[in-house]
Amino acid sequence: MDSLIKDIENKSLHTIGNITKRFNEDPLRILRMIRFSLLGFEISSNDKAIINNSAKLLKKISKDAFFNEFDKILNIDASYVIKEYKKLFEE
Repeated sequence: MDSLIKDIENKSLHTIGNITKRFNEDPLRILRMIRFSLLGFEISSNDKAIINNSAKLLKKISKDAFFNEFDKILNIDASYVIKEYKKLFEE
């Protein structure tokens, strides 16, 4: 539990155990890691490489689940842009 708290405090994001096995168990984890990285969590370079080579796993996700998670990613990104450039939207 202490390592989990430290990971959250350090904004470090990684899977428990074998990342390839975890992604095969639930490919939606790939999109979730990306979403959390947009919230400021750091993904290790090794995990990023595995994510980039796991595109074929996304085909296993139902279209509804994929678009639901992808919509969350887009909403985070949009809110980031609005926050970053809020003066453009104030008037």
